[in-house]
Amino acid sequence: YSHIDDKPYIFGNSPTRMKFYNTGYFKRSVTNTIVAELNSKLTSTLSNELRVSYSGIRDKRSFNGKPFPFVSIDLGNSRQIQAGVDQYTPANELDQDIYSLSNNLMLNLGDHTLTFGTHNEFFRMRNLFIANLYGNYEYRDRVVGKDAQGKNIIRNGIDDFLAIGTANEVAPKSYGYSAADVSRTGDARWAPRFRAGQLGFYAQDEWKATDHLRLTYGLRVDMPFFLDRPTANPDFNSSAVAKEYGVTNNYLPPIRPLFSPRVGFRYDVDADSRYVIRGGTGIFTGRVPFVWISNSFSNSGIEVERTSLYAGNNKTLGSVRFSADPRSAQSNANFVPGSTEVDLVAKNFTYPQVWRTNLAFEANLPWGVKASIEGMFTKNLNNIRYRNLALSPGKAITHAPGEVRPTYTRRDDKLYSSVIMMENSNKGYTYNFTATLSKDFGHGLDASVAYTYGAAVVGNDGLSSQAESNWKFNYSNDINADEVSYSSFDLRHRLIAQLNYRVEYAKHFATTIGLIYNGQSGPRYSILYNGDINGDGTSNDLAYLPSTMASSSRSAMDYATFLKENPDIAQYVGRIAPRNAFVAPFIHKVDLHFAQDFFVNVGGRRHTLQLNADVINLTNLLNRGWGMEPYVNYSSITPITVLRDGSYEFNHATKQPWSYSDINSRWRAQVGLKYIF
Repeated sequence: YSHIDDKPYIFGNSPTRMKFYNTGYFKRSVTNTIVAELNSKLTSTLSNELRVSYSGIRDKRSFNGKPFPFVSIDLGNSRQIQAGVDQYTPANELDQDIYSLSNNLMLNLGDHTLTFGTHNEFFRMRNLFIANLYGNYEYRDRVVGKDAQGKNIIRNGIDDFLAIGTANEVAPKSYGYSAADVSRTGDARWAPRFRAGQLGFYAQDEWKATDHLRLTYGLRVDMPFFLDRPTANPDFNSSAVAKEYGVTNNYLPPIRPLFSPRVGFRYDVDADSRYVIRGGTGIFTGRVPFVWISNSFSNSGIEVERTSLYAGNNKTLGSVRFSADPRSAQSNANFVPGSTEVDLVAKNFTYPQVWRTNLAFEANLPWGVKASIEGMFTKNLNNIRYRNLALSPGKAITHAPGEVRPTYTRRDDKLYSSVIMMENSNKGYTYNFTATLSKDFGHGLDASVAYTYGAAVVGNDGLSSQAESNWKFNYSNDINADEVSYSSFDLRHRLIAQLNYRVEYAKHFATTIGLIYNGQSGPRYSILYNGDINGDGTSNDLAYLPSTMASSSRSAMDYATFLKENPDIAQYVGRIAPRNAFVAPFIHKVDLHFAQDFFVNVGGRRHTLQLNADVINLTNLLNRGWGMEPYVNYSSITPITVLRDGSYEFNHATKQPWSYSDINSRWRAQVGLKYIF
C-alpha cells in the first residue's frame, strides 16, 4: 500500500512577463494504491504469478483570492502583465479509479521458457474541465495611426485596459468564456463520467539456442475499449461540416486488436561473456492516453457553451466590455448564446503505436573497465494529429518565392468556436546513440560516464490533455497540415558523469558521498509572429525572417544586431523558420549527494537508519553565474510584428532570445530520513 499527497504551488515570473499573485494555483494530487501478489510453484516446471491492484487518483486545482477573469495586458517592448485566476484552473479536477489484473504462467522446458500472460486495466473517470470559466480578456498593442514622419503610432494594451469604464473604452483583442448549460446539466460544475479499459494478452518464448545465443520472441495483443459514449449532438451531426468530413461527435474507436510482435537476442561472443551483442525489434502500444479521447465527452457541444471572439473574425467582439465579476450582467452580455466547441475522433483513428529497434555491444575491457555502445531507432506508426474543421482556407500569403503561408477564415456557421478532430499521422521518428564507460575501483569507489546523441522529429508532440491546445500550440506554417519538425523532446547532446565513494567503519556506520554531473543541450524554441496573420484566431504563426526590417526604438537591439549575435537564426533569413529550429545554450550542472548510515544486524538481517542530504545544482552554490538553465516561455519568442501596410517591425525586450529559469537556475537542498530493512 502506498499513499502520496502532493500539493505544489505553480507560479513564476519572467524578465518580460509580470504575473499577479492570483494567477498562481495549487495543483493537489492524492494517490492511494494497493497491490496484492500471489506467486505459485505448481510443479517443478510450471509456476504462476498473479497480481491485482487498485489506484485511486484525485487531482484538483485551486487558486488564491476570489473569482476574477484572467487578463493579459501588453506593455509594449514585448512586455506583458497577467492578472486574475488562471484560465484553466477554476474548474479543473480529474478523478481516476484504476483496477488492474495481471497473470503470468511460466513453463520451463529446458532450453525454452514459455510465458503466457494477460494484463488488463479498467478505468472509471470523472473529468471536470471548463476553461475560461471566469472569462479571458487579452489587451494587445495595436497600431492606431501614423505620425508626421509616416511611422506607426502604437497604443499599448495597458492604455486600453486603463480606459475601462470610461467613454474611451474599447473591446479587447480577444475574449473567451465558457460555462456549463445548467438547463441541460443541472450543475454549473458539470463533469463527464465515463468508463474505459484495455485488455492485453501475450505469449513469449525465451530460447537458449546455443551456449552463446539466447532468443526472445513473442506477440502481444492489446484491445482498448470504452463502455460509454459522448452525448450525441444531432445539430452538429447533421451540419454541413460534419457531412463534409464524414464525422459525428459521439463516435469512438471500436474495440479492435492492436498486434505487437517482438523479437530480441543476446549473443555472448566468448565463453566468459566479456563481449556481448544484444538487440531487438518490435511494435509497442503501451497504455492508451484516454485523456485525449475524453475531450469528446467534455466537448460534445451539448453540455458546455463556449464563446471565443478575436479581432478580424468576429463582428460581435466590438461590443465586448470588461467586467471584473464573471457573473455580472456585462459578462452575460459578452457571451454569445449557443456557441460551443466540439471535439471529435476521426472514423479511421487508431490508437498510437511505434516500431522500435535497438542494437548494443557490451565489453569488459582491461583494468576492470566496462564499456557499452547502444543505438535505438523509433518510427511512429500511429501518432496523433489535430485539425480545426471550423476553419475554411483563405487566400495564401507569399513572403518570397517558395515561402507561401496558407490563411484561414471562420466558416459561415459561427456556432462552433472550434471543431477539433483527432486523427492519425505516421510521420516522425527518434534515434539516439549512447556510449558508456564505468569502473569499480574497489574499496567503495566507483565512477561512470555516459554520452548520448539523439534527435526526434514529429508532427505533434501531444503536450496537452486538451484537444484545442494540442492543435493551436503546435506551431506551424499551415496549422491544419501535418507538418513535421524537431520535437520539443529532441535530446541532441547529453553527458552524464558520476563519482561515488562509500566506506563502512566502526562496525555500525557507513558514509556515502557522490558527485553527479549533467550536461545537456538547452531547450528548443521557435520564432513566431507577434499576432495572428493567418486568421486561425491565435498567435501561433511561424515567422518569415526578412533580410532587413525596421526596429522599434523600444527594442533591446536592432534586427541586424540580433541576426549577427544569433547566427543560428540568421541562417533562416529569407525563409519561414521551422518549428523548434533553434536551441538555447548548453546546460551544465553538478549535484552532491551525502548519506550517513547507522546499521545493526537483527535476526540475520541488517536494519539501517539513514540520514541523507542532497545539494541540487551545487555549481550555483559555488558561483551565482554557474548552473544557469536557459528557458523559453511557451517554447517560443515573438519579436516580429506585421504592420497594416505589410511591412515588418522588430522588437525584442532582452539581448538574447532566451531567459533563465528562476527555480531551476538556483541551488537547492533537501534532507531525508530512511529506515531500510
